[in-house]
Amino acid sequence: MKIAISAPPTIDVSEFAKSFAGKNKARLIADPTRMMCEAYGFQTLYRMPGELQHKVRLDVLRAHASDLQTSENLVFETSIFALIADWMRWFWSATPTEKWEKVVAEITPASRRYDTIYHVTEGPQRSYDGYHWLDTRNAVEVSRLMCHLYEDLGVTDKVKIERIAPA
Repeated sequence: MKIAISAPPTIDVSEFAKSFAGKNKARLIADPTRMMCEAYGFQTLYRMPGELQHKVRLDVLRAHASDLQTSENLVFETSIFALIADWMRWFWSATPTEKWEKVVAEITPASRRYDTIYHVTEGPQRSYDGYHWLDTRNAVEVSRLMCHLYEDLGVTDKVKIERIAPA
């Protein structure tokens, strides 16, 4: 069982993900992006030089895809769709078409390995943590991009809309 949680950056899904993993006897996989940024001495992806940002974004996607290949039951605190939507929102214009086509070709098989994708539309507000950008308009755009990606990558039959009660 592979379950992904797709949510815009303004929604805190951490408790929902922990609870969901416990109920399903699954291992929780946290979003590694922040940790990878800090390993390079940066607070966020957005402050990295372009080539490094491209590398880290691709490394995060590859790590996620690798986890999807295991036989374990997993709950992902984020999804390929959220990661790609963020790329599209903030870094797409700096990604040449040839590179973008390679990224999409690489992540497409992984995007189809989820059994269920919970698209979170409402939930507890994420507290400021110095990493996530908590702008509401940005969150709406990221959510729209994720919905576009579900359709484009052919996984709409696996998507369930979720509303998390505020804590």
